[in-house]
Amino acid sequence: MPKVTEAHREQMRKRIQDAALACFARKGFSATSMADIVAESELSAGAIYGYYRGKDELTADAARAMLQERIGAMLELAQGVEIPPPSEAVARFLRSMPEVAKTGLALQVWGEAVQTDAIRSVAAAAVQELTGQMAEYLRQWFRRGRGLDDSAAEDRARLLAPAVVGLCQGYIVRRSMAKDESAESYFAAVAALLEGL
Repeated sequence: MPKVTEAHREQMRKRIQDAALACFARKGFSATSMADIVAESELSAGAIYGYYRGKDELTADAARAMLQERIGAMLELAQGVEIPPPSEAVARFLRSMPEVAKTGLALQVWGEAVQTDAIRSVAAAAVQELTGQMAEYLRQWFRRGRGLDDSAAEDRARLLAPAVVGLCQGYIVRRSMAKDESAESYFAAVAALLEGL
């Protein structure tokens, strides 16, 4: 029997995660059963249980994969040759994740985190990592864009990063609850709020 490669295992995990996320977007976490995920993935139940012990473990892994997709975006902005000001950078970051916001998946992850320890730890780690990357982006902006010394740039970035991440979370909440509402008014408000940074 041929040996299963790690690349194949990763591909199968992604297929199962994608099936779970599609079901969660359509039916919500609590209404989605493992049978729904089996049907969506077009795999056997045995194949899925070979990768995940149950719905909680699969949900935590799918949530981790979904949240990780956007985590590196702010760091990319901080590492550019020219660093955009926060009024542009945050709107650009928000524009890069319309489907996550519109489907409500991120909001469902946060809601499920209140009840499930494994998902709480995934969501908390993702928010912490995003806050760290936002702080790094802001540090670079204050240092390169505003000419602050390293210590002052670091202090200002650490102070403001949680609030700026909160603006991003607010966008996800608004888009999840008002799916047909234009995001442009929110982007304009964020740009106006961050204009003085």
